[in-house]
Amino acid sequence: MCSDIEWDATGRFVATAVSHWRHQMENGYNIWTSQGRQVAHVRQDKFYQFLWRPRPPSLLPEAKEKEIRRNLRDYSKRYEKEDAILRMSLQGDLLKQRQQKHRLFEEFLRVKAEEYKEKRQSRIDLRDGIESDNESAYTFIEDVDETELSYKEEVITV
Repeated sequence: MCSDIEWDATGRFVATAVSHWRHQMENGYNIWTSQGRQVAHVRQDKFYQFLWRPRPPSLLPEAKEKEIRRNLRDYSKRYEKEDAILRMSLQGDLLKQRQQKHRLFEEFLRVKAEEYKEKRQSRIDLRDGIESDNESAYTFIEDVDETELSYKEEVITV
């Protein structure tokens, strides 16, 4: 039922709209990324038109804008280096957090293992002197039931 499609000024988003001019029901708009992922869904009764807000004029003089366009590669390299440094520091922080969580988990396991060892005698007492932790006290019995589903005998003559 889409009646209007509008791209934003940056080209990163597109809006599809259902206007009241064409359809009297289910009016509203959807905003999508340029990759096709839906960002917003808005239903509005008697919705007539979707327009992107106009971009404000640049605060930079024309000469400065031309200089930036000429040196855009230099700026890109500089900012890419800064972004890479920031990413590395964030990855380092994530690594430190993971290592801290791992240490806490290892400590938790160690504490629980000690508690388990300390409660050994109480487990034996509860089971009337039988030690349930001793695996050699158990006998493993494997019971296999086999059922023949069909049997066919053929004589092959050569």
